[in-house]
Amino acid sequence: MNYKEIDRLIAEKVMGWKYFSPLDEVWTEDGSLSLKKGEWKPSTNIQDAWIVLEKVCKKHNWRAVIDRNQVETEVRFKTQMGSCSQNLGHAENPSLAICYACLESVGVEV
Repeated sequence: MNYKEIDRLIAEKVMGWKYFSPLDEVWTEDGSLSLKKGEWKPSTNIQDAWIVLEKVCKKHNWRAVIDRNQVETEVRFKTQMGSCSQNLGHAENPSLAICYACLESVGVEV
């Protein structure tokens, strides 16, 4: 799966936006234009990935635990009481690891 496909899945499944690929535009859930082609890249842009992570954490009342070593980043969620969730993302960069964990939180495996 390429970055563009991951970005589309994040927009649709995690953010709740409607995505129209023929126009390469992302629309919000209320139908107003939100972003145009190239403006939404959570798989490669850490600022966009943080927005996604914040939405997931706020929705489930979770906190994110991010571990990074020289090779990869691991993202997992914990409840506010400290128990671990099953959602986990591993990737070579933090943005992609966040995307994988957030997609898994909504039942999408990549």
